Amino acid sequence: MARIDILREPRGPDYRALLRFMTPRARSFSLVWRHQLRHGPSADAIHARMEPDLLNVVETAAWPGTVLYGGELALVRFYRVTAETMAVLAEASGLYSWRVPERPEDLAFYGEGDQVLLGSIAHERDAWFEAGMIAEADVRASLPTLAIRVADGSDLGTDA
Repeated sequence: MARIDILREPRGPDYRALLRFMTPRARSFSLVWRHQLRHGPSADAIHARMEPDLLNVVETAAWPGTVLYGGELALVRFYRVTAETMAVLAEASGLYSWRVPERPEDLAFYGEGDQVLLGSIAHERDAWFEAGMIAEADVRASLPTLAIRVADGSDLGTDA
């Protein structure tokens, strides 16, 4: 499936605008707790705060944009999109703040049928929309300061 790459990390107001953009479009989101990484108490506190909206936990070696090798596994926790869970997500300073040890990793959003809408790999500073699930025109209209690159390689957005 084609991607719409996010060229620069959404931070501060741009990150919160991204969360507002995803809220009506997404049914759920996931965060990752890798077994081989050491998570701080704040990562556990995030899960505890969102646990009432926990939908599912999967122990896996793969999630959007990532495949682990060598027998490594992670817990991928899926949460319902609610005002409460989005408020917890909004406490981060930016999309790539979802990294150990302070937080779980790799925030991703899903639509109906668990189709990926937005994926991220925080430590690689990589994020994207799935173009078949999120319309480029909607991104441009709703998030005008978000710099993106569509599948054909053209750049859209601001250079600031």
